Amino acid sequence: MHKYKKLLFIFLLAIGLQTKAQVTLQHTYSTPGDNFQWVYLEHSGFKYVYFNGLDSINLYNLNYSVFKTIVIPGTWSIYNPPQISFISEGLFDTDTLHVDYMVDLGSTPDTFAIYKDNGTLVFSENNAHVIYNIGSIVGIVSPIFNSDSGTFMIVTQQNPSGQVINNQIYKLGGKLPCMPTCTGGNPPLGIENMSTTSNGYSAIYPNPATNYTDIYYKLPAGNNSGEIVLYDMTGREIKRYNVDTRFDHLHITTSDVSAGTYFYQLTSNGQSISAKKLIVVK
Repeated sequence: MHKYKKLLFIFLLAIGLQTKAQVTLQHTYSTPGDNFQWVYLEHSGFKYVYFNGLDSINLYNLNYSVFKTIVIPGTWSIYNPPQISFISEGLFDTDTLHVDYMVDLGSTPDTFAIYKDNGTLVFSENNAHVIYNIGSIVGIVSPIFNSDSGTFMIVTQQNPSGQVINNQIYKLGGKLPCMPTCTGGNPPLGIENMSTTSNGYSAIYPNPATNYTDIYYKLPAGNNSGEIVLYDMTGREIKRYNVDTRFDHLHITTSDVSAGTYFYQLTSNGQSISAKKLIVVK
């Protein structure tokens, strides 16, 4: 009996180790509160979102390059912060060239507005808000929903004291995105825990690269943004990525890059930092 207990313990331990190995920490980023999340955009795909809790939204590609930086119109303070929701493309209208988002003041009575990433006002309503849950009613999790008749938004109007007056239903010009299935041939992120020690590059891994590589960088002191540019041996630009100080590396997939030798260079505020070599093998 003792022998079987021992074998069972070893079996359970092996399962535990295997399970633990399947959930791996990719990286830890210093962001206050719950302001670092993800979003799926209808035409641009999955993005990381960082909201500074006050007046700006940063969208990042999954390789940690900058996708968009959005300045929220209006005057905000830590005592009167906005609430951001429904970051989307083609939801509130048929314009898919810009990212839209909803801003809710969260005051009493509420006020909310819908903006484009260039600051254009799409829609606004005073003394009103959109809500995600209604008391004990089960199943109402979003004020915006798709249906066979179109996409609709429920808006709750209030009086100046915050009491509900009525509910309005708006039909939207676009639709909520339908996320793709969990299939595809993209390689895993493969992020290593490396750190930079000086301005410029401290590491690139793996190199030579087969499916991907991570370029670690550090912007010069006082610079908050820059670009990493990939060139071939003739000096022809292959790709250009915007980066900032939120992340410390850029994740590049090489599926659309031919085998060969390349150079990459970091530039920031007109300053170029020495180029380094990347070898891609297939």
